[in-house]
Amino acid sequence: MWLRWLDRQHQIYYAPAQWEWVREQTDLSEEACIEAAWVVLPTGEKYSGAAAISVTFDTLFYTGQLFYKIYSLPLLQQFYDYGYSWIAKNRGNFSRLLNFFLNLSGRKVIAAIRQDPPWDPL
Repeated sequence: MWLRWLDRQHQIYYAPAQWEWVREQTDLSEEACIEAAWVVLPTGEKYSGAAAISVTFDTLFYTGQLFYKIYSLPLLQQFYDYGYSWIAKNRGNFSRLLNFFLNLSGRKVIAAIRQDPPWDPL
C-alpha cells in the first residue's frame, strides 16, 4: 500500500502474484512469487527481494540506478538481502503491530483487491 502512495505518477503496475496470468506472463513459478516481491521491467529483466525494492525506488524517485548500485555493493547487498528476508519472515507481526497502532488512533484500515486487473495483462 505504501508503494501506491509513493507512486503518484502511476509509473508502476501492481498485480498480486496469486493471479495466474501474472505468473504466466512473467514466467515465474508460484514458489518464487510466494518467497519474494518481484519487479519485471519492460525489457524482461527480473529482480526479486531487496533488489526489486531498490529498482522500485529508482523508478519512483527518478534516481537512475542509484538505489540499485548501492544495493549491488557486496557488503550492503548481503545486509539488504538479510534485512529483506527477516522482514518477509516477520511480516505478519508487522501487520498486527500496524493494525494495533492504527486501531488505537481510531482509524480503520480497509484494503480491497479487484478481481480483474485494471489494465491489460502484460
